[in-house]
Amino acid sequence: MSSRTPHRLPKYRHHKARNLAVVRINGQDRYLGRYDSAESHAEYRRFVGEWLANGISPASPDSVVVVSQTTPTISEIMLPYSAHVEGYYVKDGRPTSG
Repeated sequence: MSSRTPHRLPKYRHHKARNLAVVRINGQDRYLGRYDSAESHAEYRRFVGEWLANGISPASPDSVVVVSQTTPTISEIMLPYSAHVEGYYVKDGRPTSG
């Protein structure tokens, strides 16, 4: 199985107190402009695109993001999950119905 850590795209969020759009990368917030404005959405796409393209967060240039060059196979995903399910859905030593 691949040793990479899966990364999700950071969310475009609303900082209600300031009415600003914000994105958090590597634990740091980046304010993008007025919430739900065309400019803030463009800044979000630019910022996240740069983060993905470089594999390095613009908010902290020394932080490297691990990116895999291969896509995991269905087997690599399902085998560990199947093992988890067989041990998790058990009550009193017997499989449950789900």
